[in-house]
Amino acid sequence: MKYTETGFRPLYHKYCIFPLSETIRDVVKEYPGYDYANGVLTYGYIDRETGFRLEILCCVQYTDSDHYLLSNPSKDVRTVIQIGAVADEEYLCVGDLEDYVKEEYEEIIDMVHSYDVSEEVEESRSFKFLDEFRNELYPDDVLVLTVKEGLTPEGCWVRITDLYEECILGTLLNEPNQDFGFHEGDSIAFFLYENEGNRCLISDMNESKKLTAEDLEDGSMLCDAIKLFHERPNNGTLFHVLELLRDSYIWIPCNVIVSEKDQKNMEEASIGMELQFEEDVRLIPDILMSDDDYYFPVFTTDREMGEYGQHFSKVEKHFLEAIALARANEKDIKSIVINAFTESMVIDCELFEVIENLKSRL
Repeated sequence: MKYTETGFRPLYHKYCIFPLSETIRDVVKEYPGYDYANGVLTYGYIDRETGFRLEILCCVQYTDSDHYLLSNPSKDVRTVIQIGAVADEEYLCVGDLEDYVKEEYEEIIDMVHSYDVSEEVEESRSFKFLDEFRNELYPDDVLVLTVKEGLTPEGCWVRITDLYEECILGTLLNEPNQDFGFHEGDSIAFFLYENEGNRCLISDMNESKKLTAEDLEDGSMLCDAIKLFHERPNNGTLFHVLELLRDSYIWIPCNVIVSEKDQKNMEEASIGMELQFEEDVRLIPDILMSDDDYYFPVFTTDREMGEYGQHFSKVEKHFLEAIALARANEKDIKSIVINAFTESMVIDCELFEVIENLKSRL
C-alpha cells in the first residue's frame, strides 16, 4: 500500500511500518537497532498547519505485517516526517500493539495528543464523501467552489472548523482572484452539491441585504431570525442569526458587587435616604449552570429577562463585547445562551470566532 493510493485514513492514529528509505535513513541513524533495521514503526496524525505527519517510534526488522522485531525507542531524539516525503513508499499496517509494547511509546504518543482537535473537526475526518475534495497532504483542507452573481465560480482551499446539519464551516485559506466580498482568513459556510452525477462543494457568497442600526435596535429582527432558525434549521437561517448577532447590542444581567464598607452603609441607611458609594462598584455577569456546564446569558431586550431579571442590574453591550466577557469569565463557559427563558438559542464557544470574522451588514 502507498499513501498516494490509500489516502490518510489507514494511517490515521494507526501503527504502520515504512521501509528504511534514504529519506528516513538520514534521520534515524542515532536510533537503537539502526544497524540491523530495514524499516521504522510510525504513528500517523494530523497537524492542522503542516498536514499529515508520521511520528517515528523506533527502528524495525520486518518481513511482513505479522513478522517484525521492534527495537527500543530513542530516549534522546524525536523525529517527525511529513507524509509527502514518503507518500510513494510501500507501507504495512500492523494493527494494534500489545499494551506492554505501547507503554514504551506512551510519552511520545502523549505529545501527539497536543494536536487533537474539536469533536466536530474529528468527525469531519471520517466523512468519506469529502475525500475527493481533500488536499492529499492536508486532510482538513478541502477545495470549495465559491459562487457569486456576476462572477466566475472559483475554487478556493478551505480548512474545516465546524459542522452543522445543513452545512460545514471553514476558514478561507487563500485570497480569491475576484472580489467575492470574502478574504483569506474569513469564515465561510459550504455544502455538498450534486447534479446529474457531478459533485462539488459550494459556498454561496452573494451578499446579504444591508441593515441599519435602527433595524436592530429593538431586538425584534434578531428574535424573528431565531424563531425562523428553530422552524427551519439550515445553513441559511443559521448564518442569518450569526450575521445579526455580529452587529447587535444585547442585554446582560449582572450582580452588583460593592465593598463591605458600602454594604454596611446601605444596611444602615433609612428608606428614601440618598446614598453615595465611597468605593468602586463592580458589575459581574450572572452565569447559568446546567448539567455541570456553564452558560453566559444574554437577552435581546431587558424585557426578555422577565422575573429573572428583577434580581439583577442590566447592562447593554455589543454582542462582540459579550463574547469577550464570556471568554474572560473565571468559569469555563460552554456557550452563550440568548433569551434563556423564552425562545432561546445556544451559541457554542466554537462559533465565537466565526461571528467575530463575519462582515458587518451595517
